[in-house]
Amino acid sequence: MIESLSISITDFFYSNDIIEEDEKEILVYGLQLIISSLLGVSVLLMIGAALGRLTDTIIFLVTFIILRMYSGGYHANSYLKCNITLISVYMGMIGAVTYTPPGYSGILSFIMAAYTVCMVLRYAPVDNENKRLDEKKKKENRTVTVVLMIAFYLIAMVMYKTGVQSFYTVIVTMFSVAVLIKIKVKGSCK
Repeated sequence: MIESLSISITDFFYSNDIIEEDEKEILVYGLQLIISSLLGVSVLLMIGAALGRLTDTIIFLVTFIILRMYSGGYHANSYLKCNITLISVYMGMIGAVTYTPPGYSGILSFIMAAYTVCMVLRYAPVDNENKRLDEKKKKENRTVTVVLMIAFYLIAMVMYKTGVQSFYTVIVTMFSVAVLIKIKVKGSCK
């Protein structure tokens, strides 16, 4: 579905002389990424609205997308698997945020933060088969990942100190990114 829609849009652009023949393949690929990403984000926003967790959903999306852009980690080999993985990670976060007793969120946050820091400092960024990083780009992405991690932790700490319970959403989301990094690294070792 995503591929055929991308091809149709590309053919429309080509037939109307908006793009050249040699740009068709690139546009199809780019449109597939955009459509798949919009579909995944839309599904999460609908689930979040249905669960009454729209704020948590937005916090998850912002934290997850921004951090993953630079840290890398597990990547599915199809758009369907990618969106299933995204929805699964999101539902795990919602489950953790919903069912963790308030008295335990502080200690669990500390444990998850420690794990995340270890994974990021040890492995990030993790490239994948479709997006190899040269040494310069790895160094840049590592620096950005560490800065983002610190920024998100500072935001979570301010939220915690001011009584905003969504701090836990930030922590669990960052932990999810660390788990995806570990899955990718562990899978690469096989």
